Amino acid sequence: RGSNIRLSATTGINTLYVAIPVRAESKPSGVVRLATPLSTVDAAVLRLQTSLLAAMGLAALLSLVLSFLAARRTTQPLEELTEAARRVAAGRLQTTLLPASRDEIGQLTSAFTTMTERLRSQFESLQIERGKLAAVLAQMTDGVAILDAQGKVSLFNPAAAQIFGIAEEQAFGHSAAEVLRQFQLIELWRNCRDSGKSNSIAAEAGVKDVFLQAIATPLGGRCRV
Repeated sequence: RGSNIRLSATTGINTLYVAIPVRAESKPSGVVRLATPLSTVDAAVLRLQTSLLAAMGLAALLSLVLSFLAARRTTQPLEELTEAARRVAAGRLQTTLLPASRDEIGQLTSAFTTMTERLRSQFESLQIERGKLAAVLAQMTDGVAILDAQGKVSLFNPAAAQIFGIAEEQAFGHSAAEVLRQFQLIELWRNCRDSGKSNSIAAEAGVKDVFLQAIATPLGGRCRV
């Protein structure tokens, strides 16, 4: 068997020649000789290359689509979880999420939902207790003011509002200097905050020159005056 590529004297184009022996009873009886223009071979090779390139392009496109879907399936729950965390941080404790899978992201979503429910329950309990405390303080004839560690008023009952001549809603969030307006009471609060012990003084306060027996008591990081 032999093959050769040469310029055909008849057609004047490059041609592939192939010769194969023909045997009869294990003895050579002749030769089959075939010839085909290389343009036909080149066209077949080109078609094969085109098919391979098309297949590779389709495979690459499918790979991109599958990668995008896989990435989206992973990132979308994280984006939803991030947005839910922002809503909870803004005080919207009614936010809930349902886990879309049982993988690590699904477990994280379930933990987040459980945490949000507990926060909502604790917040509601605190609101109820705050309401009870406000109701008790509203009925007290003694003036009561609760200040945080920075000296901001977080609770101010009606009796205190009458003594110091300032409305309750105007006192909330303001400093002791703005509300109490008496240096002896401010020093009493500072001593209570710094020492963590109860202190008392007799002082003049309010717009009516009222003489007070003031007591400051620590309340877990806050002081009640």
